[in-house]
Amino acid sequence: ISWNCRIFFFEYKLIPQTEIFMTFARINNVELNSESEADTFISNFTSGKLREIFPEAEILISIRTGPSSVTSVSVYKNKRTADSVAERRNSTIEGLKSLIKSLALTEGKVEILDLKKDSGVGTF
Repeated sequence: ISWNCRIFFFEYKLIPQTEIFMTFARINNVELNSESEADTFISNFTSGKLREIFPEAEILISIRTGPSSVTSVSVYKNKRTADSVAERRNSTIEGLKSLIKSLALTEGKVEILDLKKDSGVGTF
């Protein structure tokens, strides 16, 4: 583990460098009550709705990992930005909690991000 002690001064408080400069991701693993409820859950985020909820995210991906499960990944410029949307994320999940059997959140520093230029991958 490397402990970089450089600290920057913003908004009259000390902020560790890692909160400002590291790319940060949140991964949500959601198990829904049924396949039809998974369909309903996904439909809440299609057609740009996810981007409207989380405009700060650099990358938004939702993956149907099983009939009733979804994994979503959101990538932010840094942890501060990711933390700034936490309340919005929680209220969005709260509004859909009747569909959710279980939810596991993991997060961390993005170590590798390799996007193919002109890949043709875009919004669906």
